[in-house]
Amino acid sequence: MHKLLLKDLNVSEAQTELLNNPEVWKRIQIRQNIPNSAHSDTESVYIRGPADFSPEGLKNSLECLNSQFAKDNLPGCIQIVRQVVKVLNPSELGRIIVANLKAGGSIKKHVDNGPYASKFNRYHIPIKTNDQVISYSPNDEVNMKEGELWLYPHQTEHWVENNGDTDRWHLIMDLRA
Repeated sequence: MHKLLLKDLNVSEAQTELLNNPEVWKRIQIRQNIPNSAHSDTESVYIRGPADFSPEGLKNSLECLNSQFAKDNLPGCIQIVRQVVKVLNPSELGRIIVANLKAGGSIKKHVDNGPYASKFNRYHIPIKTNDQVISYSPNDEVNMKEGELWLYPHQTEHWVENNGDTDRWHLIMDLRA
């Protein structure tokens, strides 16, 4: 189940930098372009990504590297990461992305599995959203609000629908306790 951990993270700088730099969504497109991807209606910006950007690497690679591009161009997003790390004090950082679920789009039902998913807990922080974005897991549906920190049930079946007319931007962090 989804679990709300924190409210009132400041996401305004991240909103502004993403709004003013729409080209960032086009840099790395493998996540949405893998055949039969649950994420075909999304775009992603990697703040910290796998060492191997292949379909197999996305699922199984445990090595994660910081993005110099994100460091240079997304300081507001990195500031949110620092706030969350300070609060949760993880033993290890995994991947960190900003995911855009397009207006009217969906993330298909799926379960994140494999060595990578088993190693990390997943956290979501909405940077920009609307009241028509619903995240589902068995017996649970949630509309996350901007600036909230959520523990996300990625190792159980989950899916998302954006029935609104604006895109949804979530900062997604994989952390090990």
